[in-house]
Amino acid sequence: MPILNTFLLGSISLVALFVLYLETLDTTENLSPQGCRMSWMSPSYIVQSDFNTSWTPLAKRYSLSLYREVGWEPSSSHQVRSIASSAARQFYASPYAIAPEFASRQLKALDVFAVEFNEDLSAFHGPTLESQITYTSHAISYILSLYPPGTSVAVMGHSMGGVVATSLLPSSNISAIITMSTPHTLPPARFDSRIDKIYSKNQPSLVSDPTPIISLCGGATDMMIPSESCILPTTDSSSDVPRRTIFTSALEGAWTGVGHREMVWCHQVRWRVARAALEAAGAATARAKALILDKWLRDGHTVPPTALSEEPGFTLTDPEKYRIMPEAQHLVIMSKYLRGSGTFLLPLPPARKTLLKATVLVGLGSILSVGPQNAVPLKASVYMCTPSKEGPRCSPMKPDLLKLIPNPQPGTTFPVPHEGVSESEGVVVFEADIPLIVGDDTDKRWLGVHIEDGDARGWVVAGIGLRENVIDGPSTLSLLFKDVEVRWFDATALGSHYIFPNLISSALLVYKYTPIAPDEEKWCSDPLLHPLISHTSQPTETHYFPVSLKSDRILLHTHASAPYVASAAPRRSLEFVLYSSGTLGCNMLGFTIGIDWPATIGRWASRYPTTLVTWAVGVVALIMFNAWGAADRGAVPWQVAYLGCWLVHLFNCASSAQQISRLRSTTTPAAIPLIRVADADGTVQEDKPAEVQNHEAQRESLQEYRLDNHNHNLHILLLMTWLLPLVAPVLAVWVRTLFTAGWTTPFDGDHDFFNVAPFLVLVDFASWNTDILFERQR
Repeated sequence: MPILNTFLLGSISLVALFVLYLETLDTTENLSPQGCRMSWMSPSYIVQSDFNTSWTPLAKRYSLSLYREVGWEPSSSHQVRSIASSAARQFYASPYAIAPEFASRQLKALDVFAVEFNEDLSAFHGPTLESQITYTSHAISYILSLYPPGTSVAVMGHSMGGVVATSLLPSSNISAIITMSTPHTLPPARFDSRIDKIYSKNQPSLVSDPTPIISLCGGATDMMIPSESCILPTTDSSSDVPRRTIFTSALEGAWTGVGHREMVWCHQVRWRVARAALEAAGAATARAKALILDKWLRDGHTVPPTALSEEPGFTLTDPEKYRIMPEAQHLVIMSKYLRGSGTFLLPLPPARKTLLKATVLVGLGSILSVGPQNAVPLKASVYMCTPSKEGPRCSPMKPDLLKLIPNPQPGTTFPVPHEGVSESEGVVVFEADIPLIVGDDTDKRWLGVHIEDGDARGWVVAGIGLRENVIDGPSTLSLLFKDVEVRWFDATALGSHYIFPNLISSALLVYKYTPIAPDEEKWCSDPLLHPLISHTSQPTETHYFPVSLKSDRILLHTHASAPYVASAAPRRSLEFVLYSSGTLGCNMLGFTIGIDWPATIGRWASRYPTTLVTWAVGVVALIMFNAWGAADRGAVPWQVAYLGCWLVHLFNCASSAQQISRLRSTTTPAAIPLIRVADADGTVQEDKPAEVQNHEAQRESLQEYRLDNHNHNLHILLLMTWLLPLVAPVLAVWVRTLFTAGWTTPFDGDHDFFNVAPFLVLVDFASWNTDILFERQR
């Protein structure tokens, strides 16, 4: 029976491990797919040999280099080359020729210095991380010595490099910090308490230091760190501290999940980071730098300050220059009709109680300076118009939401693998709440859309709809048993906002959206904007998913709230917006929402990888408990040690195995002369003396004890072998330090070998000793 239990437990463990592995792989394909264009560069490095041990003793261990793009500028560190290359190629139109957009400005090309940490695994070892912080601090002092007084530097850090960067604060020498895939609030591996101390020290700077900090996060595609730890701590709403967390899935013009290593070379991300650094270098104040960073690294969660500035209104006095649209209809202007300028007025329904919102969509063009990077000249402005004696009087409407969203083509994968989106793609979304009518006011009101610079490219769609649709019925508990079905409230809405207040939004839970198809498929005109889900799960994270009848599995997930990550944000429910150009109801009747268990299990596996090690240790411990339970209940000592003890114990187990083999092969003792003994009746018997009998008994007892002790040692070796993954990261850091810091390191500081030598001797002694080491006190 114990053998059967062990077999079942082991089989279930292997099957569960395989299922978790498969569902984790599914993350990058369906949960948060990646579409990044490869970066190309011509790198060269100028090693700063003057930054030597006179500046810091760590110069023997690390190095500092100045990056140059071969042929473009006057003539790991490798991780910075894609961003440095993009900065050079944007500033220079051709070798030694400054681009026209920079030639007339006071901006200069960036000097990008790269710190080479020799790929030290600082995430596992606090002293290594402290060494990198110290070296970087001295490197900044050296770099500034090469420039005029008053010069400051912008620091970029990838992964733990971002922790190094923020650990340098407060500092008057640092003007801005941009981190990429950096775990700011939770260490990726907690093997060293000194790393926890570094994180605790950084928290006040992350919250209150005036230096602008931007954190770029890859989302669920990043399998090396949980992206909820990449989110910067929440600051006081009244504070002027510039802090921004940006998920690449929401980054305008990127709209893709990005893996941990891919973050530094993904073209859609790296050129925006490089441009932001170029532009911010010319800003004089921290506030100005923050505005520039916000312009080039936009995620649409905040309205640009330029869109909130006061603009003068106007009165439409010439009926030939404006057109009033029919009631209850959308404004749809195709590209061939977009020529020159004009104003269109949409009648607003009398809103006294129902909350309405105005939605304007502009394809390929811009609204209030928001548009694709390579936008066409088309511009649109939105106004609230009321009647007057001279004609409709129009005042600018301030947007509640103004952002760029993708417009993926139907039948194609989004984002396109290995390619992503181009700089000319995107649709500008303008949303603003319509004020309710107060009192007996019966005057007509219009939504005014003013178009200018039309050149038969792009398109414009505008309309009025409900502000939100709240669905109170379903709860997370009810979805455990049955999916919920939702029919369209308004099948022609440009933007339908659905809120499920009783559905929990958690990093460990994934919901599934499935469209409901009609009984008979009908023909639909080609929409300007195909149905698109915008799932904003928290103030810094948005994901976009194209919707069609073939989209049978759209996965909605979040990094809002998660275990072990402190969050000051309020509990959020499941919310998303469905955008379209008015064709939402074409061939779709609604949708269903349910829990996607395969993706949810995949989130558990990627969020808790250490659970697999814990499970393995638990299985081995259970097997040992059963094995020892059947053995002698006497006092048998055992110790659990780390890798050095494992090596010693492995050697001793191998040696004892040979001894046991020899004992088993010896079946008869050596020949001993017999003693003849005569009975009272004269019969002669052969007998062994008492000493010989005692000797044989002791020999059998010793052989049995050694065999039992050998079996126990093998079980201990099995447990220690399963524990190896827990000490392997620290070992990797220790071994790599030997190659980068010198062979005397095992006898220096925290690496001193003699600190653990007594314990190794104790384990070695315990392996071959036949006596009881520690006796239980009665």
